[in-house]
Amino acid sequence: MAVSLPAGGRPESIRLMKPPLFPENSRAAFTLIELLTVIAIIGILAAIIIPTVGKVRESARAVQCASNLRQIQMANIAYANDNKGGYAPLLLVDKDDASRTIYWHQNSDFLAYLVKERTGATSERLANSLNCPTARSLGNPKAFTYGGNAHGRGGEWVKGYVRQIRMEEIQRPSQTMAFADGLDWQLYADGATGYTKELETLTSSSTHIVAYRHGDKANLVYFDGHTARLSVDAFRNDGDDKPALLWLNKE
Repeated sequence: MAVSLPAGGRPESIRLMKPPLFPENSRAAFTLIELLTVIAIIGILAAIIIPTVGKVRESARAVQCASNLRQIQMANIAYANDNKGGYAPLLLVDKDDASRTIYWHQNSDFLAYLVKERTGATSERLANSLNCPTARSLGNPKAFTYGGNAHGRGGEWVKGYVRQIRMEEIQRPSQTMAFADGLDWQLYADGATGYTKELETLTSSSTHIVAYRHGDKANLVYFDGHTARLSVDAFRNDGDDKPALLWLNKE
């Protein structure tokens, strides 16, 4: 018996059917609860990752700062070796203009040794690469992020000016600070006492003090060239012999 075919040439019983574009039991989008869950997870991950990244960056800046200080002191040692044992003075009077003072970071003779150690220094001022990368702008053209120890080591006040200190005067170079994070070109022990935070601007009461920029600690370099990171208590000069060793170059 012959089977009649429809116009399409295929029996109705075996005709192929296209599946629906979106099956009734499929899900085309996230539910609100799922979306909120994803957002919450992203927030938690961000809360964990962002502080960690910040700490890693600050750790890298602190390491760079310590490297800067070491380079400064190595240049200071090289300067002393070529100048009959005399370290670069923290302050000079311009030989051509007695009314003009020259700070150690403006001393072209000293900076020439620093240029040998690293590029980026100029004849008038240390380049940004040799400033503490954590330091904030202090809004003062004379402000500097590193200061020299002015308690009779990197310089000593004599008749209103800072004299040059010689290598043989530093009896404990591995215990005596040469330079450190600071708010000005020179640092005093009395300025360190009780000081715990860096001030945003320079005032008459905030100069010549150590700046604790790295987790409430400050980087420093000793006269022998090695570096350390110390807390405010380690810098205090309030009768404890240990801080006195840090600041004073003689027994």
